[in-house]
Amino acid sequence: MTDLPAQDLYQIGSVTALTGIAAERLRAWERRYGFTPAQKKGKIRLYSHGQVKKLGKIKQLIDRGQSISNVIRLNAEQLDERLNRSGDVETPATRLGRPANLGLIGAGVLQLEQLSTVSESLTVTGRWANVEGFLSDPNPPQMDIIVLQVPVLLPQLIAQVRDRQPTTSVLPIYQFASADQIRHCEESAVNAQRWPLPWRDIELQCLSLFGVPNLYGVSAPRLFSDEELIAMAVADDGAHKTVRQLVEQIHQLNALNSFLNVCGDEALSSGNSSYAYALQRSSSEIGQSRATAESALQTLLQQQQQDPVRGANPLQRGDSAPPQNTLDQTQH
Repeated sequence: MTDLPAQDLYQIGSVTALTGIAAERLRAWERRYGFTPAQKKGKIRLYSHGQVKKLGKIKQLIDRGQSISNVIRLNAEQLDERLNRSGDVETPATRLGRPANLGLIGAGVLQLEQLSTVSESLTVTGRWANVEGFLSDPNPPQMDIIVLQVPVLLPQLIAQVRDRQPTTSVLPIYQFASADQIRHCEESAVNAQRWPLPWRDIELQCLSLFGVPNLYGVSAPRLFSDEELIAMAVADDGAHKTVRQLVEQIHQLNALNSFLNVCGDEALSSGNSSYAYALQRSSSEIGQSRATAESALQTLLQQQQQDPVRGANPLQRGDSAPPQNTLDQTQH
C-alpha cells in the first residue's frame, strides 16, 4: 500500500484504491466481524486514517495466506508482529481464491437479482435480457458461470451458449421441458433447474459449479462438520462404499492439518520462525487438499441424491435449507 495522503476520513472508494480491498469485501467484514467505519453519513461510509493503515496490513497478511478471521481483530502492534514474523521468509506464490464471475441471461433472473442481495462470493459481470442478446453481443466478458433462463429447455440452445465460451459452466433454468429434454441434460451432466426458484438456490448452484477451492483458495472452509461426515459414512450403502472412502480421507487430512498447526505453534514458541512459517503454509496446502476432497464428496452426493442444492447429509434429505457452514465458515 502506498503512503496515505494527510486527511482524517476516507470514503470507501478511496479505501479500496489505497488498500486493494474491494468495497464489497469491506462491507462483508463490517457485517461478519464488526469492522465498522469511523463514521456513517447516510449510506456513505467514512474510514479513519488509522483504519486504512490497519486494512493495508491486513491485506498484506491475507496475501501471505492468513485468513481474515485470524487477523481482523488484531491491533496495530499484533499486526506488525505477524508481518515481521513472516517478513524474513521468502513468500511462496499464493493461490488465493476469488469470487466467481457470473453472467445472467433472461428477464426473470435479471429481475430476481435486482430484488435480492447478491453474495460477495459472486460478481455479476454480464447481463442480457434474452439469449439473442447474448449471442449477438460482439464482446461478452469472460465468465465462470452463465445462468441461462429459457422458456423451453432446448439442448441446442444450451450448446449455442456454451460454444460462445467453451470454458464457462452453464446453469439452465427452464419453465417447460419434455422428458427427453430433461434426460438429455442429465446425460450431458447439465443440472437444469425449474423456474421459479429463489435467488439463494441460484447462488448455491453457481458456487457448486465454480468449486470451493476456486472460491476460497488456501483459506477454503470446511463444507461438512465431523457429525455430518460420520452420518454420511454410516449411511453409505453403495456397492463401492465411495462416500465412506472419501470421508475417511477427509478425516485424515483434517487430522494432519491439526498436527501441522500444533507443530507450527511449537516451532514458533522455540523461536524458529522460518520453520513455523513453512509449517503454516503446509497446513494451508493440506486445508486446500481437504477442500478439494470435500468438493468431490459433495459432487458424489449430489449425483446420488439428485438434489444438488442440499446435497450435504444423506440423513437430512427433507431439509429445506442447506447447512449454514457451506458458505459462512472461514476456518480450516
